[in-house]
Amino acid sequence: MAQLQADPPWLPGCMANIQQLGGTICDEQHCVDAQSANHKICTCVAPYLNGCLNNPTPNCCSYTATSPVWVALPGGGCYCCCGCFAHDTPVAISATESKPINEILVGDMIYVAEDSTLKNWTTKTVQFSSGTGDKASGTIMIQVDFGTDESNFETLYVTPTQVFYMPGGKLQRANTLQPGVNELVRADGSTVPILQLTTGYFEKGIHHVATSQTVATSMDGHLMLAKGIVCGDFALQLLVNDDMFVAGHKDLPEIGTKEYMEANKSIPGITQYKASTLGANLKEGRNDGIKREGEKVFTPFGEKGNARIPDDVNYFVRKEQAFDIQANAPRWPITSGAGVDMYNYLVKLFKGFFPGVNFYLDVENEVPNAYSFIEYNVPFIVVNGGLIRTKCVGFELLALVIAHELEHLYGGDPKGENGYTCEGMADYAAIAAVFPYIWFGMYSYTYRAAALDQVQVFFDFINPENRNGLPGNRCNFISIDCRLSAMAAASSTKDLPYCAGGNADPYLEVTGASAVQNGQYADVTINFNVAVDEATASALGNYVFRPKAAAFKAAVSSTDPAAVIVTADIISDTEYLVSVYNVLSANDEPLVPGKNQAKFTLAGGEPIESSAGASKGGKK
Repeated sequence: MAQLQADPPWLPGCMANIQQLGGTICDEQHCVDAQSANHKICTCVAPYLNGCLNNPTPNCCSYTATSPVWVALPGGGCYCCCGCFAHDTPVAISATESKPINEILVGDMIYVAEDSTLKNWTTKTVQFSSGTGDKASGTIMIQVDFGTDESNFETLYVTPTQVFYMPGGKLQRANTLQPGVNELVRADGSTVPILQLTTGYFEKGIHHVATSQTVATSMDGHLMLAKGIVCGDFALQLLVNDDMFVAGHKDLPEIGTKEYMEANKSIPGITQYKASTLGANLKEGRNDGIKREGEKVFTPFGEKGNARIPDDVNYFVRKEQAFDIQANAPRWPITSGAGVDMYNYLVKLFKGFFPGVNFYLDVENEVPNAYSFIEYNVPFIVVNGGLIRTKCVGFELLALVIAHELEHLYGGDPKGENGYTCEGMADYAAIAAVFPYIWFGMYSYTYRAAALDQVQVFFDFINPENRNGLPGNRCNFISIDCRLSAMAAASSTKDLPYCAGGNADPYLEVTGASAVQNGQYADVTINFNVAVDEATASALGNYVFRPKAAAFKAAVSSTDPAAVIVTADIISDTEYLVSVYNVLSANDEPLVPGKNQAKFTLAGGEPIESSAGASKGGKK
């Protein structure tokens, strides 16, 4: 039988984080064996100081209930998790008395239903009690408001996976409830409407109790009362038996997802993070039993608004591309806490190498993107929560995104009109320069390879019409294929591709030369395989004659764009070798090495053509 533990490895949000890290969940016994050390890690107790090393305050620990903890094992390792009701939530201990859940200890009695009919209630001994302590660093919870109307309601703060007993005798998790549709059940079987669900950060502790030390196999003895509402204890919360849940439960959308909003679009107060039949926010904590001591205990998502992003800003993907990914890519809801620990770790890592950069996680912004800019000479990188919650964005891709934005700031030429490094060079430098800087030498290879795989999947969610760049633009409006080629070039230590602002691949060739007398001097016509760039073709220093000959003028032929006429002091009946340097094609393509020379001879004023590519002079 599965033993209960404070850090359940199947906690949905933690599973999402483990998936993003590319890891696996330990089996239950490994987590039980590591429970003592894991508890210290999750609460930042020495020697596992985490964020409390230089800041030992009540909220310094950055671990939350969804944080994965690595367990080292021979031949590899796996993850356990940190892990419900809010502190102070009143739980019935008899038919007439309640007690704050965090004060209920193993051996105490709580009031429970004998079975799922709710006909008989009794007291039963608590065999499991565990929590995070009175203070937490901001756990994602759901505020459940229930009652008859706006002036007569009560509140419960619960974890997204908390189970409630529903009319009809089945269970349902909090993150799938629907205001105006679902009702909660009291001990006598009467029902009360759900008025509002609000997701946000709960700033106090959370606590679990259960009447067994093993996962429940039925509701018998595991249905308790919280503020008079029938709900499951921790043993029942861990239940995976679909038969005990409402029909189709596993397919119900979770609050915070686009599927939930679509399914509940008739609710007047539906937003990304809230569902309310009243179309208005109910005041925080009406009759919730939480001891506040003056401080606010719950901050709803969406209350503070998104971060302000300047107009002249760099981005990982263009706006229309980000909207495509938001619409097409699977994403975890904000209640999962997915990606936050991964982001926090990477920021700590990158801050060690780039201490002057200010990082900010706009956790409530659902658009999957990241930005970089400089204001008042201070560099900023902003990462949206929608990016870290996109399921294909793993540890390595998030590292690539951060590296890309850093290189917009520090990547050098080529630069755009805004003064920042162009998109393709930011891609190139992130792989070629930042990854080996963060992970020394060959250690960067594994991260780089995984990042390239993940970014391909990420880009595949962009609709075809938005994958192209602007014709002629090689800076900030390049195509997705061009960006991928820049990353691939960096990975194999090749030059930045032409489409991304680099030099074009060599293509221009000298195909021959001839000379004709022109008064005191001779006009030497040098032929190329394609049209040439007029600016580089007219530079006299780009032509060298052997034997030495003075040149006075160079210009593209008025009748042939693939020919250049050089006026020079040429002696007749003498074979010359002309070498061409730094001339570009009309498409900025450089000369092919070894294909930049041609022989010619001026005989009695009549031109004598000769073949290209000669390496030594001599009579024909």
